[in-house]
Amino acid sequence: MGLAKSLGLPDKEAQKVLETGAFREAVDLDWSRAYRMGVTAVPTFVIGQRAMVGAQPYEALEEFMRANNVKKRDLNP
Repeated sequence: MGLAKSLGLPDKEAQKVLETGAFREAVDLDWSRAYRMGVTAVPTFVIGQRAMVGAQPYEALEEFMRANNVKKRDLNP
């Protein structure tokens, strides 16, 4: 419960979630999806059904995005 407390979460609510497994199905589905996609590290960048696993240099992320047809947005319209 120390982690929950350090994040500012209410102790009793966090304890109840852990005891009841309130989010078990959602967590299990997320783990399954990550496993199927080959996620083995953080960060992992996902576009559609493709993933780039692990910390990468900026140029590798830029190329991954280009290869997956991600368009650059104009941040100053």
